[in-house]
Amino acid sequence: MATSDVAATSGCADIFTLELALRTWAVGPRGMCTRSEGLLSCMDMVLVPVALANTVLDVLAASASGVNTSAFMVRLIKVFRIGRLLRPLRTVALLGELRVIACMIASSLRSLLWLLCILLALTYCFALVITQGASTYLHSFTANDTLPEESADMKTAFCSVPVTMYSFFLSMTGARSWGEFVTLISHAGMFYGALIMVYVFINLFSGCSGLCPAPTALC
Repeated sequence: MATSDVAATSGCADIFTLELALRTWAVGPRGMCTRSEGLLSCMDMVLVPVALANTVLDVLAASASGVNTSAFMVRLIKVFRIGRLLRPLRTVALLGELRVIACMIASSLRSLLWLLCILLALTYCFALVITQGASTYLHSFTANDTLPEESADMKTAFCSVPVTMYSFFLSMTGARSWGEFVTLISHAGMFYGALIMVYVFINLFSGCSGLCPAPTALC
């Protein structure tokens, strides 16, 4: 490693160590454990030892004193260099608004989980009815009758409840147009086509009502 890189690494380690010492002297050990200082204290307790260990290993590897840089030491240096990734995280911890957003996202995960459970149950109920309608339509043709052209596509999209749920997932994520499924299942009856439209309507508005309040809470 170049001497300039070693000096830069050592300088960063010295700065972090000096900052940690000054903060400990200013607020005291108990103050370091408060809610406002706890996150920064944890980051510093990890970052400072990693930075110091990285500096020592870099100095040993770059010195010309005949120290044998073994393969183990090289791997150890690489591991401690990963600790440099913690430096941007410490800067992020200082951004109050970003911390607020992160806390809001974490607090909304429980509501999002329940919303997903409701949507999954709703999808299962609609898929059950649609699959039954498609099966009844296809079994209405006897062995001597000629199957309609849409029978193959209907079997592909609505052959079972899991496949129908997957078709609903494709329609809601934009992989396929939900209008195609409405046109396809309408051959079995307009009721089933309207049922898919109701499903899409419920999913769109439940998703908007469940996800949109989070950004408005920042105002």
